[in-house]
Amino acid sequence: MFKAGKTDLDIATRILGLLLAAVGVQFMLNGIAGATSHLINPAITGNG
Repeated sequence: MFKAGKTDLDIATRILGLLLAAVGVQFMLNGIAGATSHLINPAITGNG
């Protein structure tokens, strides 16, 4: 069985941290888009 060393764990921690940050940013962008879509959408579609 493979035993992870300190360097392997550091790399895995950084990769998973980056993934978690990307998911968090995506949640924030989705929330902002959902909250402001009624403000932006009429200007784009010409219905406002």
